[in-house]
Amino acid sequence: MVEAFKSTDKAQRLWGTGSDEEVTEQVQLLQDLVDRRAATDEAKKSKKDKEQKKRDSLESTGSQLCLEAEQRAVKHQRSVSSVTATKVDPDAVAQDLLEFEKKKHSDDHTYRMERLEFEKEEQKLRLALMAENTKRNDQLERSLLEMGKLIQVVADKAK
Repeated sequence: MVEAFKSTDKAQRLWGTGSDEEVTEQVQLLQDLVDRRAATDEAKKSKKDKEQKKRDSLESTGSQLCLEAEQRAVKHQRSVSSVTATKVDPDAVAQDLLEFEKKKHSDDHTYRMERLEFEKEEQKLRLALMAENTKRNDQLERSLLEMGKLIQVVADKAK
């Protein structure tokens, strides 16, 4: 019914006379329905864009952590080369390298845990959105059925 309205409404707009025309309640209700669907679609798009920005932000945080780890590695290599030049104990160098690897592992673990939390939260949001959309669709379907019945009653009384 809505699709048929959209096609006839589009044709009527193209052929419009520019004069005031009487709008039936059915046409008004269908136009309201079309407008609500358009608003819902726009809200969905806005939410997707917001989620994408959040995802991009989290990915840039991961890139930043990698860059910081690389900088620490360069600093560590410089300190190791200066320590080697002064003939320091090789066990100390191995200990420094071990600590560096532990720090790197810890940073990677922290990033992955943050990413996991983000993905869990995102999944919860998606499930909630799906449930909400299902509820809205059910309400819309009931409203359309009621409108159809009311329109039928009005049409029967008009006869």
